[in-house]
Amino acid sequence: MRIHRGVAAPGGDGHVVFLGQGAVEATDVETSAESASPRWGAIATPHDVDLKGFYRTATHGQVTFWLFEMVDVTPAVPAHAREITLAQVAGDDGLLPQPINPFSGVDRPCKNGVHGHQSFPTTPTGFIVEAASVGCTTFVNLATGTTAAPAAQVSDLLNLKASFGSWNGDAPSATANTPWGPPLAGERPGTFRNKQNKRNEPRDALLADDFDSPLMRSPASTGDAADGTESPHLQSTVQNAVLGGFLAHEIPTAETVAAEPDGPAASVNPKVRLRIRLEQPAEGTLYWQYHRLVAFGHTMKGAVGSYTGELWIPRMAQRLWNGHWRNLQIKGQCEYRWFFEERYPDGDPQVTGWIGRKPTPVEAWVTLSNDEAGRFVRKDVPIPPVSARGMASGCEVYSVFRYRIRLHPQPAAATSVWGTLPQRDDLFTEARIRARLLDETIETVAGVKYLVGQSELFLYRPIIGDFGPGPDRGRERGPAERDPSAIA
Repeated sequence: MRIHRGVAAPGGDGHVVFLGQGAVEATDVETSAESASPRWGAIATPHDVDLKGFYRTATHGQVTFWLFEMVDVTPAVPAHAREITLAQVAGDDGLLPQPINPFSGVDRPCKNGVHGHQSFPTTPTGFIVEAASVGCTTFVNLATGTTAAPAAQVSDLLNLKASFGSWNGDAPSATANTPWGPPLAGERPGTFRNKQNKRNEPRDALLADDFDSPLMRSPASTGDAADGTESPHLQSTVQNAVLGGFLAHEIPTAETVAAEPDGPAASVNPKVRLRIRLEQPAEGTLYWQYHRLVAFGHTMKGAVGSYTGELWIPRMAQRLWNGHWRNLQIKGQCEYRWFFEERYPDGDPQVTGWIGRKPTPVEAWVTLSNDEAGRFVRKDVPIPPVSARGMASGCEVYSVFRYRIRLHPQPAAATSVWGTLPQRDDLFTEARIRARLLDETIETVAGVKYLVGQSELFLYRPIIGDFGPGPDRGRERGPAERDPSAIA
């Protein structure tokens, strides 16, 4: 999250950064007063566009808390100042359908103002991590990082503490001429003294603010364990990044704050403009794959005569829908086939054994159970013997995980166009023995459309010839770059 404070867009202008570990958008499949049927996942907050930030209050039971909210810089319609417009996107054959967001409650291509607040322990859905920030953009609390194992890292930037921060307390006073922040533990006031709030060092306020070439490491300071390890512009909480160094009257508390800061003639209680950009990670990164892969971390570790297979299946993943990333529900909507497969030089691969539950009949699919969602482990799976055809031809043996997910809403040319992911390496597997994800397709079964994909992992190639009895007969370890660990 890049936060520009009191500066005009665009260019190499002043900003601070909150670098944390994001999660898939917090919205689960649910029903509501606006929609009696499941709404099947929110559309993601637009990334790499400017949004306007402000703070507002809300209540949860008897507790007043603060929401940091993001909205359109310039509302498309004045009455919609508390929204984020979802643009219509061009496809290969013209404009895609309008991205009507079922969670807006108004059947329009928009999101309600995206906000964040700390999650509540009594959340009924049970899948939000307590103390994470939630809303439609989620950050997980990672406040225990060290220099050796930072909470978050991008290139040379290290962040040792990343959390949403305090979220409840008194409103900022409109007349107070002191820096403000939500109270800390024990009713202590907030410590937003300057823009470099990573540590309690007043001299940080004098550090040069060269935003085009920011300091990568803090200079030494007495008694600070984080000395020399972090950029002073990487903030530990969203509040620090947004509110650090501002006087109470400068903090915008309504979406009606002007899109640009007050001009030179302004002298009475000016408000500071906050411009926010959520930055999309690069496609070839773990972070990008974590949000989008249906199956990742596909490994098979061998013991004598058996394997233990493992892969991860998230509760939901993002796919492009009408040109925007949207949550695709996996839990309760996924079927799979996980098997050993022999592949021959002349084609016609054959299933030789089952790693996951065996379907009945064998050409059918198995419904992914709640116990299998998340970390899916199959222990001590017997290694099937290589067939006579495989021994004669020199086949290759793979672990294959095929999945199909019922799409909601169902594809329809005028209203609902889903995207698929092309083939790629699984970056959650070891570089020397990467699992591979094949091109996804959308297939129709009995009138129902499914997203279909496959993760596969090369295991071994049998040696042609008789090399004596024993469990390793007919197996070779193979080149290190292809098979360093699959065979014990």
